Amino acid sequence: MTTGEEPRGVYLYGVIEISAPVRLETTGLYRAPVRAVPYRDLAAVVSDLPQPELEPTRELALAHERVISFVMRRHPVIPVRFGIVAVPGVPIETVLVGNYELLKNTLERIRDKVELGLKVLWRREAFETDLEGADSRVRQAKAALNEKSGPVSYDEAMQLGQLMAEAADRKRREYIKLLYEPLNQMAAESVLNDILTERMVFNAAFLVPKEKEEDFDRLANQLFVPYAEVLEFRYSGPWPPYNFCRLNLESSLKNPQKVE
Repeated sequence: MTTGEEPRGVYLYGVIEISAPVRLETTGLYRAPVRAVPYRDLAAVVSDLPQPELEPTRELALAHERVISFVMRRHPVIPVRFGIVAVPGVPIETVLVGNYELLKNTLERIRDKVELGLKVLWRREAFETDLEGADSRVRQAKAALNEKSGPVSYDEAMQLGQLMAEAADRKRREYIKLLYEPLNQMAAESVLNDILTERMVFNAAFLVPKEKEEDFDRLANQLFVPYAEVLEFRYSGPWPPYNFCRLNLESSLKNPQKVE
């Protein structure tokens, strides 16, 4: 915004716990200064916007993530999803007023913990082989199609695809028991997110106490070794705990409570 221009919205990055006034020496969307707006012992991490609506651009999304990462290094933070804006006339504190107990409980849950991600996928060259080894029906169906002299019909292709999908689901359950469950036992909480591709085995996020992070890393590496030729592990983090802070804070801005 230019000097003297009135903000047309206040952008919300997340919520932190405070015991004294906080200065956040960083900038956010549109390079606007980031500040902490207090309510009791909580504060909303915000910056001013030149307009009440946002275009979901990569540049703005990255700016959002940079602020969350900056704050995370200094405070336990409840990160919020990209795009939550309080328009003029709706104080941003209403998010804290309307959700105070929920926010306090969430901060207690995530205190001194980090989110670690693990996506497990079949290696492209091992996908069909692994399913054939696990299901004789898949082996027989593929062998029958390979022996055909003519073209494969639509129904035959669909039948093989269905058999492979069923075999993949069974194999996923097996790998979840072998790989996800041991990590789940070490984590404070975990979640299995949606499968994104047919070669994905599982897509997990774990909320791990900071003092256990090295042990968790070590266990993930140990679990990977026996399956290195078949599976690919995409291990990432630490991240802000988005998967464990899925709060509907935007509704508070649409139905604001009085700030006292």
